[in-house]
Amino acid sequence: MTPKEEFEADILSALLCDAGFESFVGTDDGVEAYIKKELYDENAIPLHDAFLVEDTQLKRKVFLDAVKQNVLDNPQVLQMATHDSDREIAYYAVSMVSGHIEELESHLAELELAMKSDSSVELLQEYAQLLDDYLGQGFVDPLTKQDKRKIYQQVLRRLSESEADIFDYLWELVNQDILLENYTEAVDDCERMQEAYPDREEPYLLFMKLYFVLKQPEQLQAKRQELLASGARLSPEAMEQVRYWGGGYRNGL
Repeated sequence: MTPKEEFEADILSALLCDAGFESFVGTDDGVEAYIKKELYDENAIPLHDAFLVEDTQLKRKVFLDAVKQNVLDNPQVLQMATHDSDREIAYYAVSMVSGHIEELESHLAELELAMKSDSSVELLQEYAQLLDDYLGQGFVDPLTKQDKRKIYQQVLRRLSESEADIFDYLWELVNQDILLENYTEAVDDCERMQEAYPDREEPYLLFMKLYFVLKQPEQLQAKRQELLASGARLSPEAMEQVRYWGGGYRNGL
């Protein structure tokens, strides 16, 4: 490698080391990096940084090594890779995305068949997780994604009515209500969530999100005040929203 290539390889190795990669082997083309799959964090791998490296061969090697080690399944990184100027990277990324979508569709079909004779909560939970994964994929046509989102909404509603701990289901359900523009249902589900969890910040934040989408600033401000008076312990993210809507909301609505 040239000094410039060695410098880029050193930078990339340092980034990979920070992400948890444990061993590095020098090659004529650069560096091979290895990580235990159980220690891999898909959100920590600096493949976003790899795409910024000017050296095409080095960038390709990092990406393909991740593919070979079966540790690359971050949809956002894969979708970024499908638009890469390197045709080999784009080809592999498109193949991986398409293959994963086919696997999801096959598994969804199997679960749908199984649920005709098995109405257990466990199966419904697995189905919901798969639908969530499917909706997070790119390269799914809009009509199919919309149909799956409606099914996902129905599944979440069933789970929110059958489980004791329904917080996560209600949170996701309200967000799907909003995405599907089912605003009446969104209001009802927000009310359910606030009634079930009056001391948590999330129901209030969802109400504020909904009122923003509906362009109802008075209701948004009333819910903001209600949150402040609720006694709920606010996270940094919630405090940021409270401050924002306390002063600059008129510019956003």
